[in-house]
Amino acid sequence: MLAIRAAAAARRAGTAPLRMARAMSAASGGIKPMLDMNAIVADIEGVERNCVQRGMLEANPRRVAELRERVTALQKRGDAIRKERNKVAKSGRGDSEEAIEARRRGAALRDEMQALEAAQVPLREALLEEALRIPNTTHAQSPVGDESAAVTVGFFGELTKPAAADQRGAAASPAGEERSAMDGWTPATPPHMLDPGQAALDHSVIAENLGIVDFDAAARSTGPKFSMLTGDGAMLELGVVNHVLGRMRSRGFMPILPPDVAHQSVIAGCGFQPRGDESNIYPLEGTDLCLSATSEIALAGMLADTILPEPATSLPRLYAAFSHCFRREAGAAGRASRGLYRLHQFSKVEMMIVCENRTCDDALAEVPERLRRQGIRDVLQRQLIATGAAATTDEAEAKVADRLGPRPTLVSDAWLEVLVGLQAGTMAELGLRGRILNMPTMELGASAHRKFDLEAWMPGRDVGDDAPPGGWGEVTSASNCTDYQARRLGIRYRDPGTGKPVFAHTLNATAAAIPRVLVALLETYQTPTGSVRLPPSCPAFALLPEELEPAVEGQRGIHCRRRHADTLLPATDDDC
Repeated sequence: MLAIRAAAAARRAGTAPLRMARAMSAASGGIKPMLDMNAIVADIEGVERNCVQRGMLEANPRRVAELRERVTALQKRGDAIRKERNKVAKSGRGDSEEAIEARRRGAALRDEMQALEAAQVPLREALLEEALRIPNTTHAQSPVGDESAAVTVGFFGELTKPAAADQRGAAASPAGEERSAMDGWTPATPPHMLDPGQAALDHSVIAENLGIVDFDAAARSTGPKFSMLTGDGAMLELGVVNHVLGRMRSRGFMPILPPDVAHQSVIAGCGFQPRGDESNIYPLEGTDLCLSATSEIALAGMLADTILPEPATSLPRLYAAFSHCFRREAGAAGRASRGLYRLHQFSKVEMMIVCENRTCDDALAEVPERLRRQGIRDVLQRQLIATGAAATTDEAEAKVADRLGPRPTLVSDAWLEVLVGLQAGTMAELGLRGRILNMPTMELGASAHRKFDLEAWMPGRDVGDDAPPGGWGEVTSASNCTDYQARRLGIRYRDPGTGKPVFAHTLNATAAAIPRVLVALLETYQTPTGSVRLPPSCPAFALLPEELEPAVEGQRGIHCRRRHADTLLPATDDDC
């Protein structure tokens, strides 16, 4: 199965690096990638193994080594010719036979130099093309395999014991095989969830019954796989966005509203394929711009071709951006992808961190304590102690180390744990329950060194195969890209010891993919009567009714009752 998927990926991506190389060099303000060829050549077998494990069989490190050797040979020959020309030039003065012969020799050397330089151009292009196929290195704790090899390292949200879980309806129960991940604990079901045995409704049915989304109107105005949120649906999205951005700002992230378009060179530098039949990117014809698939692109692009001051004054940089995301979603279909789950345009709050490229004995110790305590390692340790799965801090720390690996020594790995912890806290605060996955090699993409996904339990999700409703659905992901993007975009900082430029490390993480959050909320908090009762304690829902009820014809998504009436003008019958 792995070989089949890898071969298919290789066929699809066969010309992608060439398009990527051209995009990065030809686009307006194109940025020249500065790839680490030495690292590839120094460990060809290790790089080959990494490419195979990630399913990127089109990558050929031996070809990179061969091309680099040929380029180096031409460079050495050019250096020798240049040295000889300088020597000959000193003998070419005057009218003596020796001087005339020296000038003839100099002209021949000049022609040879020009031929060598011309020969290097296609070789350098081919070398860059091949090198761009090579994916990032892979973390030692990343499982090897396809998505089925993902490892559950913990849960987020309220937990419950198996005895309680066994009494729930099948539609509300996460898969039993996951219970071992927290020593017998699973995500809890909200107290007002469906009655035992009652089948959960799919979010698209719920949303249309409530009158808070209109897929037909979106299809008429724009096309399939678009949505139009109406009334309380629009307020729900805005409430979640505002709450999540505020939450990130309170933790030191700078809020940003970036452009929704970007240069092809920046998109390619982030590891995305800007053009081509298999690309997920929408190009803007007649320009070198494309609609952005994620605000990560704009956030990385704003630091492109930049040398930051010493890290003591410039790093880490923490950003939280809200933007619309545009994806072609070529080939994406099926019942599990319908409705709001997979769209061509959606809203998202994205986190990005730019930090030092450095190792130390304990990288977590260098993270500010307030953020370190919200990191996933500390969160899981407290979770184990609270549930009685660990009696002491040392025992909890050892159990978490079995799942996450030893405490990180790479600074960016420490920040990755912080991002995952912030994601888990955000989803739990919104009232969602789910699992945290350490993603395997074939799910990393080209840029990620290590990746975690958070999947929420969606009780009404139709996973097909005549299975009962209910399944896991990805709501966030977090990746440590190390220096992969920085080398392609020229993001550097001054080393405090030498003053020389060093490539930074970049990390990106979804704070909230809004449609996926809405899917999980609607399906999790649906009631037996078809209404939706959102958690009253979360500020994100403060401007919404206490209970979203099925809409009356002609009043799609319009409600008069509000949770905090004292903060608003009182509603009257006329207002209805």
